[in-house]
Amino acid sequence: MNKKTLFILLLGTNTLMNTEASLALSDFTTSDEGWGIGKWSTETSPNGLSESNPYLRLTPNGQKPNRGVVLFNDSSPWIGNYTSKGVTAIRFDVRNQSNFGESIYLRAAIGNTRNPMGGTWFASSFSEVIAPSDGWQQVEIALTEGSMLKSNSAMDGGSSGPDTFEQVFEDVYALRIISQRSRFSSIAEDHTGDVYIDNIRIIPEPQTIGMLILSSLLISLRRNG
Repeated sequence: MNKKTLFILLLGTNTLMNTEASLALSDFTTSDEGWGIGKWSTETSPNGLSESNPYLRLTPNGQKPNRGVVLFNDSSPWIGNYTSKGVTAIRFDVRNQSNFGESIYLRAAIGNTRNPMGGTWFASSFSEVIAPSDGWQQVEIALTEGSMLKSNSAMDGGSSGPDTFEQVFEDVYALRIISQRSRFSSIAEDHTGDVYIDNIRIIPEPQTIGMLILSSLLISLRRNG
């Protein structure tokens, strides 16, 4: 093994040890980047993570159509086969700006349809509670079988879908971030007051990012061999 090859391998090993990886990232630099259905806006403000850092501003008011926090993405790379992608969690920065003193209970949900009116959905079993006094917080919500529960359909009297977690995880059609206290719902409960969200990421398991970096290393070695 020559010195150049050894250097590349050592560099790759260091990267594996220190990289904060993500399979997908939305930092809302120019737009809503596929999140939601146009109800929210990208803004820059002194109330952001920094004055020059754009974020997504949500304005739920407890009334239709903006009753609560609902963010969803059904575009690549946010959907697909989470098993083969090695997805383990979703991470994002959030700030609750409610002028009414309301804490917000945030969960993540995945399903094999565009919305929870049908299909099979799973929501995180634990909520992340953000109070108005908390300022910006980084939260990470696990997307694993042991951390999610099957949801009931949003239809009146609706029952849960027929598919297993494994089936949904291998065919995710939409990913949602919602305000919801219930562990068995993938729709939003009412919330009043602005909510800011930034830097949404899908986090892979370590061996997945390791394989991605190793592939890059092998390509580099092949080109420079």
